[in-house]
Amino acid sequence: HFFPQQSVSKTWVALAVLDAVDRGDLDLKSAVTMTFADRSVFNQPLGRSLSADGLEITIADLLHHALAFSDNSANDTLIRIVGLDAVRDVLARKGLDGIRMGSDERHLQALIAGLAWRPSYGEGRNFEQARAKLDRLHRRQALSAYLSDPIDGATPMGIVAALAALHSGELMSATSQAFLMETLAATRTGPARLKGGLPTGWKIAHKTGTGQDFEGGSVGINDIALLTAPDGRTYAVAVLMGFTRKPVRDRLAIMQSVSRAVSQQWATEIGD
Repeated sequence: HFFPQQSVSKTWVALAVLDAVDRGDLDLKSAVTMTFADRSVFNQPLGRSLSADGLEITIADLLHHALAFSDNSANDTLIRIVGLDAVRDVLARKGLDGIRMGSDERHLQALIAGLAWRPSYGEGRNFEQARAKLDRLHRRQALSAYLSDPIDGATPMGIVAALAALHSGELMSATSQAFLMETLAATRTGPARLKGGLPTGWKIAHKTGTGQDFEGGSVGINDIALLTAPDGRTYAVAVLMGFTRKPVRDRLAIMQSVSRAVSQQWATEIGD
């Protein structure tokens, strides 16, 4: 079963970027210019700070904003640079089955809402205002179609296998692996998700996903992580909620129970 990834898919965009770096096609220190055309939807601090002069920013900083802060405009700019096909290609070349890369954030969120993306939606609250004018049945049908076959879908086991391959050094150079792990460890989103259930002494490198709310429910409430115990033993974990009407406290409790169970299993193992 494929679950919506939402911003979890930013991990695979980063994988494609770092693959291009390892092949010599990109340099993390290279600067690119973001313009109004790179604006996206929802969480996009960089996109909202753009001026008519644009913003010069390095590839490394774009990755940091896309992963640690889940900035949609940073992510969509990276996709513009490497291309969606490159992301799909690297997933196939690395043998990461069960993970789809369907779209950039702006087109994905428009699809889920039942809209066709327009550049003007990247400004202010234009997207939200256009979405609010839609017939509710139309939105319900668009959401149902997305949930039945999410273009950004992934299987939990597919993600866990990809995280395990990342940890073992199979996916990229040691330098790129260290950069990605350091960036994921700096994640600021979802501090009360998987991270919230970890005892003192554990480390987490993770990426969250959070989709749109509609009719009392939420799409794609996710967290994927590499959890590292005090002795260095590392566990790959993926919690994906396709659509839930549970209150936030219950969603967090479920995620925290998973990371807590992992830490308890580790304690049992080292006690044997």
